[in-house]
This record gives sequence, C-alpha cells and structure tokens, in this order.
Amino acid sequence: MTDVKADFVKNLYIEIDADEDGHCLMKDRVSNQVYVKKTLDIYSIAVYEYLRTHRSVHIPAVETYWEEDGKLVVIEELISGRTLEYILQNIILSEKQKVSIMDQICDGV
Repeated sequence: MTDVKADFVKNLYIEIDADEDGHCLMKDRVSNQVYVKKTLDIYSIAVYEYLRTHRSVHIPAVETYWEEDGKLVVIEELISGRTLEYILQNIILSEKQKVSIMDQICDGV
C-alpha cells in the first residue's frame, strides 16, 4: 500500500477505546461500524492479504491493514461473545458440547 493510500485508510477510523494489550476499538467515520485494531510485531503480509480476500465464518474478517513503523496494523471485524478460554475455564460442558466445539475448531483449521 502506498503511503498516500495508507494515510487515507488510517484517517477513515477513529479510536473509541483501547485495552492494555494494545487492541483498540475503532469506528469507521463513514459507516459508524465498529472494528478492532491490532498492531502486530510478527506477521506475513501475504497471510493478511489472503484473509482479507478470502473471508471465513471461523475467523474475524480482515477489513484492511497497513505497515507502520515496522509493524502491521490490522483492522478486523469485531466479534462479541465469550472466548473459548473463558468457556473452558468457567462452564461445565457436556460431551456433545465438547464434540461440537472440536468440530467447529477443525472446520476453522
């Protein structure tokens, strides 16, 4: 992405919240849709381009990305709900629920 295009894309979003992990909630200035911004030290542009153009129901959709100061900034779909870690640590699951979760993970991989 050229510097001019990256600057244009960056200015489409406004930060509305941030956490200690460096993840930010961003709002699209045009559509008002809320996204997640992640800044990555280790990344592959080819992987994120593939994810941007080949959407999957199993992972957040990559809206856009750009390189900045040796890092990759990714704007992706905000997904609400509980994490798998939370579910495994806090909810007693039946065998059927466990199998269903494993099936979903395998489909995603």
